[in-house]
Amino acid sequence: MSQKILVIDESLVATKLTENVLAQNFHGVDVLLAQRGNDAFDRFNVAQPDLILLNESLPDMDAETVCYRLLNDPATSKVPVVLLASNGNGDRIEERYENVIKVLPKPVTPESLLEVENATLSKNKPMVNPARQLLFHDPSRTVFSGHTAFFSLRLRGGLEEGETVLVHGGAGGVGTAALQVAKALGARTIAVVSSDPKAVVARAAGADEVVRSDGPWKDEVRELSGGGVDLVLDPVGGDRFTDSLRSLRESGRIVVVGFTGGSIPEVKVNRLLLNNTAVIGAGWGGFVLSKPDLNREIGAAVNRFVQEGFVRPVVGERFPLERASEALEVIDNRLATGKVVLDVREH
Repeated sequence: MSQKILVIDESLVATKLTENVLAQNFHGVDVLLAQRGNDAFDRFNVAQPDLILLNESLPDMDAETVCYRLLNDPATSKVPVVLLASNGNGDRIEERYENVIKVLPKPVTPESLLEVENATLSKNKPMVNPARQLLFHDPSRTVFSGHTAFFSLRLRGGLEEGETVLVHGGAGGVGTAALQVAKALGARTIAVVSSDPKAVVARAAGADEVVRSDGPWKDEVRELSGGGVDLVLDPVGGDRFTDSLRSLRESGRIVVVGFTGGSIPEVKVNRLLLNNTAVIGAGWGGFVLSKPDLNREIGAAVNRFVQEGFVRPVVGERFPLERASEALEVIDNRLATGKVVLDVREH
């Protein structure tokens, strides 16, 4: 089912520009246009959109009035509103109305629309029907990342409510999914990232705390967790693995899901003995391939998290299929945030 986005703007040129940005960059989106506030409410009652892009000024009512009416109508109160404003004029409205999830500058760009999804994650404001997702959702991303995260954290790592989990690669596809699933399981989350932009992505995905991999992250993690974390999820491997062991509290465990850092670490097992810690492998694909009942169990859990608004895949850069080599370079150079997507368009 396609996503429905209602664009409310008095300028026909502006609404058409926004419509073009959506059509050119995102699949499965139906764009509805309205140039007056009252027209918008009529369109809403008929189409029931999943998201509203609202210009700060309309000919028949101001944006604050629109937000107020939407928030106080049970049929529309849970629909996210993105306010299009200039010179910081929308900040006051965003603070006052909880249905306003983001203020964007005009005109709308693909980059600013990515901020919209991150805002829904950070404010935990799901769609009217969260299973339909927001703009960027492809079920395959939930399967590979969400299922891997649940399998690794809950089934292999035994993560329990109230525990603290450290996630390496916290801005990547598996990392962001792990942060979301961990929050759904009631855990406290700490993400390790390599840059400030990635820190923003990790926080939006659910990280309670973020530390930098180029800093004294091990010491910071032990301080933030009061002596060590209960579980480390590691899709990176490499040189940081020993410090991951040192980040654990007694009876803690590391769950290994990959080696994107390039090298496979070795474990001195005396560390496991002395601190009563464990290293656990989590190879989701090979393990569940011949276990349909387990696959259904994982799928049901992840779908529940989607319905509850916890899990929504984070999508980073998008490339047309003919630029697949550039997408691989982004991944190889560790510049990716969320899932890197190749668009296969029908001509």
